[in-house]
Amino acid sequence: MAPGSFIWASSRAQLSLMGEEIPADDCVACPDGGYQEYRLTILHFALGKEVHRIVRNTGGDLCQLDGDTARFQPSLLLTDDKAAEAIEKYFPSIAERVDHDVSLLQECTVYFGDMEITNLVFPA
Repeated sequence: MAPGSFIWASSRAQLSLMGEEIPADDCVACPDGGYQEYRLTILHFALGKEVHRIVRNTGGDLCQLDGDTARFQPSLLLTDDKAAEAIEKYFPSIAERVDHDVSLLQECTVYFGDMEITNLVFPA
């Protein structure tokens, strides 16, 4: 799961997300990627703080995330040229990291949708 960002509606603070896959036990792992767990890091750059949440991906390629305090319901998935265009438009710093190499950006998948994070308290 690559870094992403969104605006925290209740405060207008910009947050960034990064997910790291947690290895799943062979008993529950789906070879087609139907169930995975991620350690979701939520960063608040203005505060210089981060919190961590565990979420489950139960949507396969659609990347539907669900956890006790975080949910993401995707409504649009972009790949290939459309993904590259969206990254250039919405995440220019990511495009810059790969020198705007379209062939690399086309390997990405971009998801749009509704995310809800509850009980988000950054450490003092």
